[in-house]
Amino acid sequence: LGVPGETEFAGRGVSTCADCDGLMFEGADVVVAGGGNWALQDALLLARDCSSVRVVHEGDEPSACGEYIARVRAEPKIRVHPGLTIQEILGNDTGVTAVRTRDTRGDLHDFPAAGLFALVGLEPNSAFAPGEVRRDDEGYLVVNDELETDLPGLWAIGQVRSGFGGWLSDAVTDARLAAKVVKARL
Repeated sequence: LGVPGETEFAGRGVSTCADCDGLMFEGADVVVAGGGNWALQDALLLARDCSSVRVVHEGDEPSACGEYIARVRAEPKIRVHPGLTIQEILGNDTGVTAVRTRDTRGDLHDFPAAGLFALVGLEPNSAFAPGEVRRDDEGYLVVNDELETDLPGLWAIGQVRSGFGGWLSDAVTDARLAAKVVKARL
């Protein structure tokens, strides 16, 4: 996010992974920064254990897929706050205490929170693949129905491939399919 408090409170309330750190916030109020698939997915995970989850994003509507938006809207512990940018992460010696935002009129709003999950603008980690492997407009590796790239013998599964569903269960399904295809070719 590049805002004051982000570096100071990293590991003491600022996180980028609900799967990794969510249980540390059991019963607490948290803020998720971002409106994309990963942000809403993590908001849903956090809602299982946290008292409340506020999703703060700059746009008028989240940019996530319709399924995630519908699930977030149906979850009573989650409130979506469009049109806000995070200005600062506030805290003390024990960690994060609040997240300061600014609305489109310029007014500041502080949300009490024990944690902030920064989930804006994930980039695919596809640099390992040779340059000739086709990528989509966002840099994700393009695959066929068997998850193989256009470089024979190179499969892409999970977050690195174009069209990935975003859930851990989707990555497991990808891995099973790729393993089945590879086994059949041996």
